[in-house]
This record gives sequence, structure tokens and C-alpha cells, in this order.
Amino acid sequence: MKDHMKTIFIVNPRAQKKSASEIERTIQRKFHSVPYEIIQTHYPGHATAIARKAVHEQSNTLVAIGGDGTINEVLNGMVYSDSVLGIIPSGTANDLASYYHIPRNLEQACDILLQRKAMQVDVVQVNDRFYLTAGGLGFPCEVAALANVIKNFGWFGILLGKILSHQIYLLALLLAISKTEHHRIVKIDYQNQKMKCDILSLMINNQPFLGKKFQMAPAAINNDGL
Repeated sequence: MKDHMKTIFIVNPRAQKKSASEIERTIQRKFHSVPYEIIQTHYPGHATAIARKAVHEQSNTLVAIGGDGTINEVLNGMVYSDSVLGIIPSGTANDLASYYHIPRNLEQACDILLQRKAMQVDVVQVNDRFYLTAGGLGFPCEVAALANVIKNFGWFGILLGKILSHQIYLLALLLAISKTEHHRIVKIDYQNQKMKCDILSLMINNQPFLGKKFQMAPAAINNDGL
């Protein structure tokens, strides 16, 4: 099999519930007949650089092993390419994986990847950045930022993240509510209509839920072209 058929597994070690050796053993057992490479990330934005290099070398499948942040970084390194994005969820919320009912179980997620059932999805672009789930500004972003602060608060944050899992967003929500100021002044220019709004939040959602619990846009579908 040619090198360009290689599958690249991009692993965020900070998001893993399992050890690196267990992940490697499982991938080796499941993908023994497929050329592959496992690469760990070491800093924010590294997954984007890895994905961009893999696309340049014509790898046909890039698998993000981590949470929605890892998936977003990989996406931003491969958008506009012909490569396929695969997911093995191992983060806190795993919103995109939940949308597609991809299990957190490592072996079951690998089995789904081996089926090669790829589909096209809508990608949202904001300036020079891309995302697949939800994005915006205002209060929900404050909640997400606080959740990241908690998770990155040394060994205590790592332990709390593992104990609470996606419930850490509820803790962040309570902390965000305690702040006195939440409004944002935004200018919206859309189809020759201009508005100036004092908002709590402005969200553009590509799927119904955010943080696994919050139904932000119940009717959203991520491949309807809207």
C-alpha cells in the first residue's frame, strides 16, 4: 500500500483517559493491516501543524484522539483537503462525537473508523478560523473559558476534570453567573441590514447542543447546508 494511504493518529496526551501505551496497543491491534503513524501534540496549535504536514504528504485519513479542541485544531490544518477526519473521543464534552454517537470506548471507536463510512458536513468559517460544532461570543464563551481555566489549574484541575468530566461546564456556568457584567455591544451587518445590539451572547451553532447539556439550537443539523 502506498504511503499516501497512511492514517495519522493525532493524540492530545492531556485529554486522555487511557495511557499512551494502551492507546498504541489498541491501534496496533486494530489497524495492523493499515499503514499508520501515531503523533502526540506538545503545545496549543501543534495538532494544526501536524495535520497540515500530513495533508501536504497526502495522508488520506487524520484521526483526532482528544476532545473538541483537538478536533478543531486538526480541522484547521486539513480544511479544503481531500483527507478524511476521524474521531476517537477522549476529551471533556466530546460534542461532535456525541452528535454522531461515536462511543468513548477506544476499541469501539476504532471499529467505527475501520468501517470507513465517511460523510460531508458543513464547516463554519469566521475570518481565518473554522469550526464544526458551535461558536460565538458572550456568556457561553465565558463559561467555556472558565472551564478551560479550571481544567488547566495544575494537578488539581486535571483531577477535577477527570472526576467531573463534562459536568465541569456546570461548575463553570455557576462561576460565570456570579460575574456582574455579561453584556456585549455588537454591530451586525447582514444582507444590507445593520444593527447595533446589547447582547448576552451571539452564537452560530452547527449542531443542537453545546457542552453536552446545553441545547443551544435544538433544530440545528450539521450537514443541511445552512
